[in-house]
Amino acid sequence: MINLNFSAARVLVIGDAILDRYYFGRVSRISPEAPVPIVKVARQTNTLGGACNVVHNIAHLGAASRLVGVAGRDADRTVVEALLGDIGVEHTLFDTGTPTTTKVRVIGEHQQVVRLDFEEVAPIVSALADEIIALVNAELPGVGAIVISDYGKGVCTPELCQRIIGAARERGRFVVVDPKGRDWSKYAGASIITPNVNELSDVAGTTIPNEDGPIANCGREILERYDLASLLVTRSDRGMSLVTREGVTHIPTEALEVFDVSGAGDTVVATLAVSVASGLDLAKAVTIANRAAGVVVGKFGTAPIEFEELVHFVSGRIESKVVAHAMLPSIISRLHFKGKRVVMAFGTFSAMDLATITTLKKARAIGDVLIVGIEESAAPDDAAARAELVASIEHVDFVTIARAERIGEMLGREPVDAIAVSAHSPLLDEAPASIPRMTV
Repeated sequence: MINLNFSAARVLVIGDAILDRYYFGRVSRISPEAPVPIVKVARQTNTLGGACNVVHNIAHLGAASRLVGVAGRDADRTVVEALLGDIGVEHTLFDTGTPTTTKVRVIGEHQQVVRLDFEEVAPIVSALADEIIALVNAELPGVGAIVISDYGKGVCTPELCQRIIGAARERGRFVVVDPKGRDWSKYAGASIITPNVNELSDVAGTTIPNEDGPIANCGREILERYDLASLLVTRSDRGMSLVTREGVTHIPTEALEVFDVSGAGDTVVATLAVSVASGLDLAKAVTIANRAAGVVVGKFGTAPIEFEELVHFVSGRIESKVVAHAMLPSIISRLHFKGKRVVMAFGTFSAMDLATITTLKKARAIGDVLIVGIEESAAPDDAAARAELVASIEHVDFVTIARAERIGEMLGREPVDAIAVSAHSPLLDEAPASIPRMTV
């Protein structure tokens, strides 16, 4: 059993900052102006993308990080900085005069209808590279790993990458690179590069089949060509392959369900860097990163791994009904992606009798899935016992322990379809008023 504790880890992330914006809605007709669907927007969300998503994952794993990148002097920069502030990430975003890179996705009936990219790709100048290197050198003594998150937007120039890798090697720091493009000479000397199969094919100059033999052979050649210590190839439903000077290890996927691979690469590099910065060896770090990827591909859109989710997965408690409060947003998102109607009930459940069981049965009948919140008490063992008891009822699908205000806050970010309430439910005052209340 791997004991996960990332609290002492600190990672420096340099790369392209991106804002991901989603518009969710329903499609009921085709536009009379063109043969395209009309999406009636119901809600909008902003999430961190690119290098920002790497630090997003690091923060949710319970580790510390510092982000260095660029952003425009515009409204989207304000959104990015607010989101970074919400998760407590230190950041330095230099202004290059270009707009903040923003990707807008319109989702209708759980399918992406269109994506709009707002960006101006321009390599940073040498003077800015000097400023970034000065910041990197100041941070190096206090970090256990460095991530270069290259999305091809201009931050990760050959000059900057080589100077970062050189400085890191002098200090004996581990460097993880999420690559872009056909020429990896700018990443030469890195500790590990994490391409997917398509990116590996790009740098190889030929199509590499997603098979063990070709992946291993190409990986060995790439190691020699760019003086790399190791290569981790992510292979979608076939897992990962770790190529080192000592040999090749093929790791099967551990994904439960695959809904969306957006941001999975960010999760891999974040988890890998945090694991190494925590003192784990590369083999264990890769195992943990593989499991983290198995969690996030089951989410919709760019979403980070939660520490509680990773612990849940690593410990093997995958099928447990009792889940951590932090796991609820991804559970609800996954259920909505599958078209399920989700109902939330909340209470102390201090007395389990026929009336209580009948109430839960009625709540479950409102939708397809019932999530029950147990009021957190001063006696954790008592709350845990009540949670296990409620979980044993067949009408209940998931149980969590939290205070009403925390559940209400969570429902503000990831709303359910209905709240099953009694007249005195503490959730009445905490949950968003836009969620329908059903009396049971």
